[in-house]
Amino acid sequence: MDKVKEVSIRRCKNRPVKAIAKELGMNREDVEKIISKLIRDTNPYLDELVKGRKINTITIDISPLVEKSNFTKEYAQTLLNDDRVLDYIAMKRGDHHDRLMDCIRYHVFLLMG
Repeated sequence: MDKVKEVSIRRCKNRPVKAIAKELGMNREDVEKIISKLIRDTNPYLDELVKGRKINTITIDISPLVEKSNFTKEYAQTLLNDDRVLDYIAMKRGDHHDRLMDCIRYHVFLLMG
């Protein structure tokens, strides 16, 4: 399995960078580089996806949705069609330390690839 997917699976499980690096036998900096690249690569897509979106609620828990992901393009499409996820993206896309956003970014990456 590729490193991007390995890191992303762990971010979907709400794991911190330090723990991911240890689990995968990687340097923390390399894990951060993978996450930073995902952020750069997916930002334009996410910006367009939620452009002009009015957020329906302030409190959004998308954990159950990302936790049951099977990391396929089909699930990525399902995830990104969910209004709760779109609201979450609209609120959090600028937070580059949000673990669930990192998970969402991987699903966007799957659709872009």
